[in-house]
Amino acid sequence: QIHVFHKTSILYKLGKPELALKSIETGTKNNLKKYGLYPRSMIKMFYPIVYANEIKKFSEQYRVDPLLIMALIKETSRFSPNLLKQKKYGLTQLELDICKRLNTRLGMQWKGKNTLFIPEKNIKIGSFYTSWLLETFNYYFHYAIASYNVGPKIVQKWIKGDIVQDLQVFQD
Repeated sequence: QIHVFHKTSILYKLGKPELALKSIETGTKNNLKKYGLYPRSMIKMFYPIVYANEIKKFSEQYRVDPLLIMALIKETSRFSPNLLKQKKYGLTQLELDICKRLNTRLGMQWKGKNTLFIPEKNIKIGSFYTSWLLETFNYYFHYAIASYNVGPKIVQKWIKGDIVQDLQVFQD
């Protein structure tokens, strides 16, 4: 347990939050099985405060809960700013087409897809997009988060077609 804690602390200090999360998650499974809980010091490592200044700045600017932005980043990219997975980019794991459109609306200088690997720019676009989704779905949180993953058009079809009747389907 101490070894995992020390290793994870070092990884955070080295600016490698994605590796720190992996370390703490894999290294503490036995502790959970044995005692049914995690020590408080390790719980803090599961929920790191990374890119706090950028998240605070843009969540305030676009009126979205900073904890929501942090949670989206944690779950989609594990705080890895250079992640490219299934044609989704950076910390907030957004698709290139969405980012190009939002980048223009935000008046940001677009320098190709590498723009999305710059944490501040990616968090700005992701925060704006999240805010827009919340507004689009009248602050129905589950619909907004579902649309973050599958796109607003698909969620609107689900709603109109009464395909999904239970909001529990959106929870993961």
